Amino acid sequence: MVYWFNNYHYTNEKPPINQKTSTHSIFYWNISRPDHLPLDIIFESIKSYKPEIVVLVEAKDISKTDMETFRNHYPTYQIQQLKGEMFIAVNGEIHATQYKDVSRGSKSNLVRATINNKPVTILVTDLLANPALSKKEDLTKLLATAESKQVDFIVGDFNTPYISYFFNAFKTQFESFHEYNTGFTGTWPRTFPILEIDHIWLNKKWQPITLHKEFHSNSDHGFLIGTYQMKL
Repeated sequence: MVYWFNNYHYTNEKPPINQKTSTHSIFYWNISRPDHLPLDIIFESIKSYKPEIVVLVEAKDISKTDMETFRNHYPTYQIQQLKGEMFIAVNGEIHATQYKDVSRGSKSNLVRATINNKPVTILVTDLLANPALSKKEDLTKLLATAESKQVDFIVGDFNTPYISYFFNAFKTQFESFHEYNTGFTGTWPRTFPILEIDHIWLNKKWQPITLHKEFHSNSDHGFLIGTYQMKL
C-alpha cells in the first residue's frame, strides 16, 4: 500500500498558465463496449470543459441514433466511427483516417484534422490487454509512427502502466499528463484504480496544464480530460 501511494498519488502543482496563449482540452474514455454511448456524461463533459478532441475506445457498433444525437447537440464537431472499435469527434474538420493492426489484438488509428484553422494529427490506440505478453514491440511501433507522422497527440488504452520502462523512449519527443494529475493517477479498475493504463501523451510543442479524471458506473475505466496550451 505504501508503494502504491508513493507511486500513484500526486499533488498537482500546475505550471503557470501563459495568459497570452489559449488553453485547449482533449477528452478520452475507454467506454467498455456499451449498448449505447453514455451521451449524458460525454455531453456534460463537453459543456464543462469544451474539449476540441473527443476520443473513445471499445466503442463497438455505435448506433446511428447515438451518432445523430451527438451531431444534433454539437453540430460544430465532425464525428466518425473508426475501425477497431474507436470513435473520434473534433471541433473542426476530419480530413483522413488510417487504421493499422499494430500486432495481434493491438490496433491504432491515425487521424488528421484541422482545429482552430491549424492542422493536428492524433494517434488513437488500444493495445492487447493480456498482461502476460510484453508490450515492447507494440510501443516501439507506436512511437515510430508518432515520430514519422509528426503526431501531436497519442491517446488511448495502452494496457501498460506509466511506470513501464518502455515509455522512456516516448519522453524524448512527447510528454505525458502523468505529472499533471489532480489526484490518484490510476485509471483502472473503477472500484479500486491501481493501474494507470490509459494515457494522453502530447508532442512537446504543447504544454500540459492539468489532467482531470472521473469514474462512472458505465465503464470500468476512468475518463480523462487533459488541458494544455501551445508553448511559446
